[in-house]
Amino acid sequence: MKANIIGKVLDNYRIVQNIGRGGMGFVFKALNIKLNKIVALKMINPALAMNENFMHRFEAEAKTLAKLENPNIVRIYDLRVESDYCYIVMEYVEGITMGRLIKEKGAIPWPQAFKLFKQMLSAIEHAHKEEIIHRDIKPNNILITRQGLVKITDFGLAKNMAEFGVTQSATTGGTLFYMSPEQVKGLVYTDKRSDVYALGFTFYEMLTGKTPFEPEHTDFDIREAIIRKKFPPPHQLNNKIPLRLSRIVEKAIEKNPDDRFQSVSEFTKALLDFEKNEEAKRKKAEAAKRAEKAEIEQPVVEQAEPVVQKIEPVKKKKTTWFGRKSVAAVTTLAGILVIAYFFFLQKPSDPFAETLPAATLAITSIPNRAMVFVNGDSVGQTPLDKIAVKEGTVSVEIRKENYFARDTSFSVAKDGNSKVHLQLQPAALVSFQIEPVDALLEINGQKIANRHWAGLPLTVGQHQLRLTHPQYQDTLRLNVEAIQGLNETIQLALNAPLESAQKDFGELTVRSLPAGASIYIDGKYVNRTPFTMKNLSAGNYELSLRMEGFVDSNEPVRIESNQTLTLEKMLVPRSGTLVISSTPPGAAVWIANREWSMLTPCTVPDLESGKQEIVLRKEGYADLKTTVEIRANETIALNEELIPLLGQLTIHAVPWGTIFVNDKLINRDTNIKQQLELTVGEHKVRVEHPTYGIYEKAVQVENKKITQLYVDFNKTHRIKVTAIDAQGGPIWADILIDGRPIGDQTPKELQLRTGTYTISVARNGYTLEDGPRQVVIDDSIKDPLQFILRKMNQ
Repeated sequence: MKANIIGKVLDNYRIVQNIGRGGMGFVFKALNIKLNKIVALKMINPALAMNENFMHRFEAEAKTLAKLENPNIVRIYDLRVESDYCYIVMEYVEGITMGRLIKEKGAIPWPQAFKLFKQMLSAIEHAHKEEIIHRDIKPNNILITRQGLVKITDFGLAKNMAEFGVTQSATTGGTLFYMSPEQVKGLVYTDKRSDVYALGFTFYEMLTGKTPFEPEHTDFDIREAIIRKKFPPPHQLNNKIPLRLSRIVEKAIEKNPDDRFQSVSEFTKALLDFEKNEEAKRKKAEAAKRAEKAEIEQPVVEQAEPVVQKIEPVKKKKTTWFGRKSVAAVTTLAGILVIAYFFFLQKPSDPFAETLPAATLAITSIPNRAMVFVNGDSVGQTPLDKIAVKEGTVSVEIRKENYFARDTSFSVAKDGNSKVHLQLQPAALVSFQIEPVDALLEINGQKIANRHWAGLPLTVGQHQLRLTHPQYQDTLRLNVEAIQGLNETIQLALNAPLESAQKDFGELTVRSLPAGASIYIDGKYVNRTPFTMKNLSAGNYELSLRMEGFVDSNEPVRIESNQTLTLEKMLVPRSGTLVISSTPPGAAVWIANREWSMLTPCTVPDLESGKQEIVLRKEGYADLKTTVEIRANETIALNEELIPLLGQLTIHAVPWGTIFVNDKLINRDTNIKQQLELTVGEHKVRVEHPTYGIYEKAVQVENKKITQLYVDFNKTHRIKVTAIDAQGGPIWADILIDGRPIGDQTPKELQLRTGTYTISVARNGYTLEDGPRQVVIDDSIKDPLQFILRKMNQ
């Protein structure tokens, strides 16, 4: 059909090209020749147009879509039924499907995926308010425009709940991957929570770049996995996903509908709460960075000289104080001097005289609890006493959040004791958002470069601001009150430029993934992404985006008069590779408090630069913790030996038996108690006797403890066997042990020797629900053994 229809005009629509295919037919791009408007035509296959069921579904989709008016749902304009063709006239969306985006790009960075997914939630929430369930949510039914707008389409399997009361069963259509367990089971009634599941599973794929199914999985395997298997959490497949976000996705795809979010609104609220928490963390981190920057760059504050009081030493017996960093150097030097003594046969002198600390410091500040750095090393918080230093020049710096840093240098004499007292001045951190971005900002008559506009440290109190620009007529003057700590961003804007200059201005909008990158124009700081620079003089500029942990992005841009240029950049993380091995292998890997879905030996690519805390965990071994420095574009190898945790297990067989532990032979035909040292954890013990049979049990060995296992084949134990029907009523059934009937029926109390048995029940016309059970008979057996029999064809 599609080959013959291209170029044809149906009513007012000229078919331009085929753009897709669905279960009912084809989707074409078309031109409304009267309105000169591009639209999409979803057309049913002519061979199916004669089928009343298909036509009913087709018209139902049109009616369903016509009720939905939401910016994130593809709009429907018309329904046409002609002699040869039946089609829906729909909004044409220029972009790609979510499925294609995932296929080409893999995992979508979670901040970007989060923004797209919130639009999907808005669409489905609107549909649910209209009592419409989509029932076929999947990446290929989600369109993304070039502007990042999400459009959900293909409500072909949706049903109007108000009209029909229930939805179709799973056998009527849909995509298996994204079906909820209740749909896969073919339950007659499925509600809005099936859409919640499909949304959650789609979000899972967006975040991880894949589904938990493998190419070799059959439809049966996939159905079994959806109904019974727990999928790996998203953060295990992509360690960059925040754990809290991963937990939200896990809740959305719970097997039991009652365990999921009960509505899209509830799902949305959980995500918005997460977003609010992340934003608070981001602001807190930015405030900390600005506070640290305030200590380094202080363009406005004047500082007083610190008070340094020197106290002459009191002659006492010499006392030596060692700093942490001195110990290793002193030990090494001592060894060298001892060797020199024996080599030259010289009389030993004091080998430490030139290297040991020669003086002490006492450091106080107003306010207290300020961080103290002596000669660049952190030594604690004020007040401090008896800080050991070497003779000579000493530098002291103190820092405290929301205060300006202070530093001083002075000389100390041998055996001296100096006191340093520094008073910190409160600091206010103020950020400015200014238009135009190349305006001149002056504070208290001092010019402030635009690179200081974010997190500018000011003294607490009143400040006079003046904003000017040579191409603007007005001058902005105002007074601001700066309070201690982080202040709200101050937005300043000059009025429209002079008429003679208006024609020479354009706009530049810059976005980045992740957001929050610093924007530099010709090397000058402007603001953080996302940001729009209005009234930017037309011309050529060098645009740079910088963000800690990511590679700088640099490119030339040209601003045209009276035009807006929009740039979207995906920043590339600075990363390295970590190769991890352990002895023994098979240890689980944790990085930065997140468990990775891999065991040693393994290679971890794309780790962010900087220090990373690594933990290796293996049952029966102590956790191994270490820190490695990851460097961009480098591969670091980590090889660690795990320390085993050990306990003791004693095994005594009566009258005798052949003993195996973890399928390894320990001793044959013995009645002597066996004492074994084993790693902590679960171990499988098997004792065989040629007459009495086999005893198998999993035994837990604990660290530094003795676990005793006494296997007495001469001893008998009582166990009651019962059977009930599907309604819980007791029924009789034949009892089988190791597959053979014993001539007794339930309910029956059996007497069995110590050992491991396979026990089952059977009755004509019934099936055993849970199958035979392997039961360990020993002193630990207590509860009755109950079986459920279900009547055939029930």
